[in-house]
Amino acid sequence: MERGKMRDRVTFIAFTASCQFLGFSLLRAAAYEAAQVKRGERIHCVEPKIQWATCFREHIANLRKAQKEQSK
Repeated sequence: MERGKMRDRVTFIAFTASCQFLGFSLLRAAAYEAAQVKRGERIHCVEPKIQWATCFREHIANLRKAQKEQSK
């Protein structure tokens, strides 16, 4: 019984840590986007009505596309 509780606790701690890392990554990406807007660089999606996750995926896809075009 005690072993099961310990395993559940370790699983919870690992899950919490991964969520915190993901949250930090998203915050860092949001700060990067905000800095780009402040500098006047054009970002594909800045409308607040659009869901942020979808907007972020589209923005990353556009960045990768631009990098591929530059490398050619």
